[in-house]
Amino acid sequence: MKRGVLLLALLLLAPFASAFGAPVEQDVGRTITAWDVATETGVTVTGDVGGNLLLFAPGEAEPESEQLDENHIVDVVISADGERFVAISGKFLTLYGRTEGPLSHHDFAGEIPLAAAISPSGDYYAAAYDSGNVRLWWFLNKDDVRLKWEFPDSEFDYSDEQRDEVRRGLNATSLLEMSSDYIAVAGKGKLYVMLRNGGSLKQAYPLDSAAQQLEISDDGGTLCLATQGSLSTYLFSGGSERSWRFESPEQDSVHTIGLAPDGSLLAVLHGSSSQVVTGFTPDSSEPAWEFELEASLIGPALAVSDSRVAVAGWGLGEPDLLLLSAGGKLLASTVSDAGASSVQFGGGRVVTNSGDALANYALPVAGGDSGGFELPADARTLGLAVAALLLLAGAVGAFFYLDIDLPFGGGALPPAPPSSGAPLKVKPIGAAGTVTIACPGCGARMKVPKLGRAQKVKCGECGLAGTAEI
Repeated sequence: MKRGVLLLALLLLAPFASAFGAPVEQDVGRTITAWDVATETGVTVTGDVGGNLLLFAPGEAEPESEQLDENHIVDVVISADGERFVAISGKFLTLYGRTEGPLSHHDFAGEIPLAAAISPSGDYYAAAYDSGNVRLWWFLNKDDVRLKWEFPDSEFDYSDEQRDEVRRGLNATSLLEMSSDYIAVAGKGKLYVMLRNGGSLKQAYPLDSAAQQLEISDDGGTLCLATQGSLSTYLFSGGSERSWRFESPEQDSVHTIGLAPDGSLLAVLHGSSSQVVTGFTPDSSEPAWEFELEASLIGPALAVSDSRVAVAGWGLGEPDLLLLSAGGKLLASTVSDAGASSVQFGGGRVVTNSGDALANYALPVAGGDSGGFELPADARTLGLAVAALLLLAGAVGAFFYLDIDLPFGGGALPPAPPSSGAPLKVKPIGAAGTVTIACPGCGARMKVPKLGRAQKVKCGECGLAGTAEI
């Protein structure tokens, strides 16, 4: 009985426990200029203005390794398993191993790398340069690193004039993404998608405004591009392809987009007068759900995993990290100490970047809309609810665990004694005699069988009933 009551109290409290809990603070100590999280394992890499590259194991406060470069870090990307990452510092592009340190190093005279990308498996990596060239390498081992191709030279159908035009369009890009099959790069007025293995052009898509963000699924089947006012989605399946476009209801109000690594979930955060997260299954242009933020965030950021959507920013005292389900339901929210300029998922964790430190939160284990905990956005309301339940659980525990019994071991409070009533009749079956007891409600005396175990007893005068061990 005691264990059951305590378990009941814990179950009552569990749904109100914060799904985030206290974050693990990963203090970089300098302004973070680039960072990335391994989607499968949660290994995190940061680069800062001092040229430091720090690698954090999932949920650990101290870095497990550090690399020092003479230039500040421009870009850093990490493989899905966290075993390899690529960093840009100054004019250098370097591939690192998690335990091996630097694995390869590239420097092209007169060219500066602007953006880097790495395949989910970590054996291919690429860079876009200020010359307008995009290069891809294949890493076999430390002694065998092969330059596979350079775009646009790899596109044999282009004339020299067309190649020069492509380079002029790509000489300032920082949007480069890679999947297991494709490499995508967005430039001035066009989005280029190349076959990863050969470097030939799959398609060049015209853009009516400047690209702001580019995302691609691990298998390359879904590609998403955001401009200031729209989201364009391109779907590749076998030899066929199709695309659709979402226009923000409020003009030029797309803040950020996110795409799940498996391509199953896509979300866009948009809106000016109010901020709204709209979710899609990429194979349909119709929104699957919408979630409106109760309070707008400054500098909002968005991340999408296979089953979750995270929204972060600066909330000025309001919740600034929200966790949504794949169906758009609020699972958790919290007010952080420092806010966030960006957010990412990885290895069952969500990580926020506040500028010079990371906050690493564990996620609920359960998935889908039924998983996690749906918490009120107002932390003060949550605190009151938890306090009330704690008091209730304490009272229940005091009565049952400390053996503070009600009369006869429980039952209702005694009613007012009636003016008359039939005397209590007892039929002692198998009893070893009888015993006379007094009713705790009205004081009436009654005889009950002495069974040596708990039995139900009812007073014939006042009607009080309960259980007594006699």
